[in-house]
Amino acid sequence: MNNSYEPDELVLVQDVFEEIVSMPSFSPEERARKAFGRCLIDRYPGGSFDRDKHYEELIRAAERGFAAR
Repeated sequence: MNNSYEPDELVLVQDVFEEIVSMPSFSPEERARKAFGRCLIDRYPGGSFDRDKHYEELIRAAERGFAAR
């Protein structure tokens, strides 16, 4: 496994990112979106993200760290 994303992996990660940041509970602030994007990339280097395994974990992380106030 390397640290770069294949194009199809980027599409998957982008789709999950957009789904989560568009949830009503997610902070509307741009800095929260950027921080969550960084969290997503750092947590799952290229090739390691599996939507079936990690989606719920990301929802919980977003609720803990990026909730609307």
